[in-house]
Amino acid sequence: MTYPRLVLVPIVVGCAVVLAACGSDEMSTITFSKYDGTTGNIYAMNPDGTNERQVTSDSGVQAHSTLSPDGKTVVYSQVSQDDSSIMSVPIEGGEPTLLNQGTKWSLVPHVSPDGTRIAFTSDADGNYEIYTMAIDGSDVRQLTFTDPPIQHVGPKYSPDGSLLLYATDADEVDRNNQQDIWTMPSDGGPGTRLTSTINDRESRGWSPDGKRIVTQTVKDGVGQLMVLNADGSGLTQITDFPADTPV
Repeated sequence: MTYPRLVLVPIVVGCAVVLAACGSDEMSTITFSKYDGTTGNIYAMNPDGTNERQVTSDSGVQAHSTLSPDGKTVVYSQVSQDDSSIMSVPIEGGEPTLLNQGTKWSLVPHVSPDGTRIAFTSDADGNYEIYTMAIDGSDVRQLTFTDPPIQHVGPKYSPDGSLLLYATDADEVDRNNQQDIWTMPSDGGPGTRLTSTINDRESRGWSPDGKRIVTQTVKDGVGQLMVLNADGSGLTQITDFPADTPV
């Protein structure tokens, strides 16, 4: 399965609800995607599920929504069968703004806690790597540099903005195609591997205090939730879904 296909898996789009909720300091709005099998658009609602409203109304799939810290802007991936771009739109709706378009795929954005930068995945250099850019799409910086089959994907800023949490789908030594969790300085630098025993499924996030990490993994063909400390210790499975649960 190639990386872009992951964004079309319903569980990944669904997990954007949880991760986007962490994007607002006020925790007053949750953004999420509704996918009907053909198109998917961004919606917003209050944390208690009230006041649901549609934010985007475009073709293709709008996914991976993340809120600016002031809660006024939604940044998201606009995905088609052939490519994906990073877009922004006011939380009240309106005309979307194109922020970044890779060679084919730029996706899974996350806004920094201070609202000044966006971290995302792009294949701009021909391989999936971690990038950041200014909130208006300028000043694009590539932070990881590797060769296929290694891919670095899905960055998430820590609550204090100092680190990026991401996944890589091959070990840089044995290239065993095991997708695990890493962190790196948010302005670039050597990565630190946190796990070596899980198959992270592109759904991960930080606790509000930055001390814990939650991820979705696949064990025996079933999606489960795991938590671990920010230094990689204390990996614990917290769900026990039955074998017939969809991944």
